Amino acid sequence: MALLNISETEKIETVIIDEKEYNLASFDDFSPADGFRLKKTAARIAVLAEKDDPSDKDIAEVKALTDEMFLEVAGDIPEETRKKLKPGARQRIVTAFFLAFAKEIAPKSTELRSPSGQEKQSPGSSDSTEGAPSTG
Repeated sequence: MALLNISETEKIETVIIDEKEYNLASFDDFSPADGFRLKKTAARIAVLAEKDDPSDKDIAEVKALTDEMFLEVAGDIPEETRKKLKPGARQRIVTAFFLAFAKEIAPKSTELRSPSGQEKQSPGSSDSTEGAPSTG
């Protein structure tokens, strides 16, 4: 089995806006530095979102950071269409992109299965005495 199948990670996510489909940025377009920067930006937005009483400055910062992230992932959405999108739609596109990215990089299940496809307990698990140390 291959450790990584690159063709699977080259999948381009799309969004439909006013019944027209647009490609978002490819996951592979982001360098490790881009990924780090985007992660830090998302963390900053999360910190600001947790505030019970955000200031006008906080709200302006969230808007600027969200717009920055949207521009990073917007792919081939034309500028005129980007300008028409409401802030909530921009945020949903960013959220959907990163949820798809997280799903793409999530490790595949490693649970044990029998040849018939039934789930098996791993040796030494709490429901199994197989492989457990004997007491004496």
